[in-house]
Amino acid sequence: MPTIANNARLRTKTGCISCRQRKKKCDEVRPRCGGCCHVLMECLWPTSQHLLEDGRRRMRSKRSPRPESKTSTSNEDKSSPRSPTIATEGPTKPNEIPNNNQLSNYTTDLWSNHAVVSLNGNGADDLFRYYVKQFLPCLIHERSHPRFHNGSYWINLALGNDTVMEAALACAATSISYMVSSDRKTVMRTRQRALTHQTAAIRAIRRCIELGSVNGTEDWLLGTVVLLTILANRDLSCPAWTRGTHVRAIMQLLKCRQAARMVDFTRAECNPEALHVIFERKCYESLLYHGTIMMTYDPNFDALVSNEAWQMIDGYFQTSLLPTDEKWESWPVLGVPYKLFRLIVTISNLARRSPLGEEDLAIAALAITELHQWVNVVALNPSSPGRLYVLAAKILLEDVLSRQPEGISLKDSVQADIQCFVNEISAITVTPLFSKYNLWPLSIIQHIATDVGAKRIIKDRITATLRLIDGCGVMEVSQERLDRFVGMPGLQYTMGISKDVI
Repeated sequence: MPTIANNARLRTKTGCISCRQRKKKCDEVRPRCGGCCHVLMECLWPTSQHLLEDGRRRMRSKRSPRPESKTSTSNEDKSSPRSPTIATEGPTKPNEIPNNNQLSNYTTDLWSNHAVVSLNGNGADDLFRYYVKQFLPCLIHERSHPRFHNGSYWINLALGNDTVMEAALACAATSISYMVSSDRKTVMRTRQRALTHQTAAIRAIRRCIELGSVNGTEDWLLGTVVLLTILANRDLSCPAWTRGTHVRAIMQLLKCRQAARMVDFTRAECNPEALHVIFERKCYESLLYHGTIMMTYDPNFDALVSNEAWQMIDGYFQTSLLPTDEKWESWPVLGVPYKLFRLIVTISNLARRSPLGEEDLAIAALAITELHQWVNVVALNPSSPGRLYVLAAKILLEDVLSRQPEGISLKDSVQADIQCFVNEISAITVTPLFSKYNLWPLSIIQHIATDVGAKRIIKDRITATLRLIDGCGVMEVSQERLDRFVGMPGLQYTMGISKDVI
């Protein structure tokens, strides 16, 4: 990492290191300043070590020590720099990231080093600690590439932005409420806390939109909406249309980011290891994961059905700096290549139609061909999570075709494949790793299966999966929460409905 010489002639006190070395004035816009964007350079920001090397700032800090209210460190913490106690300075504007280099340096390794973070009291400390140590890591697959396990970008977004922090605390409170589900008073108190934080985050976003202070390309805004989507999909009181609204918002923000890059090519990133590049990859995969789940919840959710949506999604992955191969380590959220999710969306949309027209049957024929290709891919890796996805997608498509007058013979094939699916999951131990992959395929088979024994086995697996969804384990899974993944009203077909199929 570059260092700052004591005799360097710095043009700004808080600018990025890259601009300092080039002796250019930095506009101090994080995570990538305008100067670095213009010359396509990596934008590096100073850490506490750099501040120590900057002689001018060291002398000033001796003459004017920091006020106690801004940063307080106990004697014990001073001897243990990896466990700092950090206090926020008060409300921060949603589109403003504090230029607190020491804070940024401390929080970089919060995830891996389990630093103790102190916010502004009222129980926020414990909630944010849970968010950092339990909630965030469990959103990423254990077997994904190590680059995806660096959670510092998400942590710093929350520490630098009140709106992201509100959404983060809401997610943590909701997750904790499921862990203590046998204590009704605690559950109600924790969920009320989650609702308070959720409402604050939504109000802040609305206020920024009304004031025109956002353009849709802000990382804090995208991160907040992704967290609100995760929260909505776990909140039993959240109606389906609200969950769909959050997913559509993710898509709209990603469109804004793509449009901005087309207008200004200097926004394009060249470093695949840059944290904001990895952040955006997780957001695209979150869109597909939650959008696919939403199709099982809500029969009116069609945000992923249009060609326009997939032009945007294909455009991103086809030009991605990060790998897009079949290896599951390349997919931190999905666990499988995004093209398999596109096939799932196509088949899910066919499941909503009855009877199928000629165009639908042609699309179904192409889907069958693509499914056979995926069968060959997952056969090369028996432990791949794609196996259950492919098998469930095949069963769903066969079930759709069996409803056709000429497809009655497929009913036996459907039940035989369901038995194969049950045999597979019976041999799999439900762990936190399993829970991240398989809610969709489990829900599909539970919906289609007719054998009582098979339905019971799958229902038990869904229950165990929900119990471990955050990697901690909950004491109880409510019937209401279970029904969300069993009923699947989103894939109930309606006579005469005609929708675009991608």
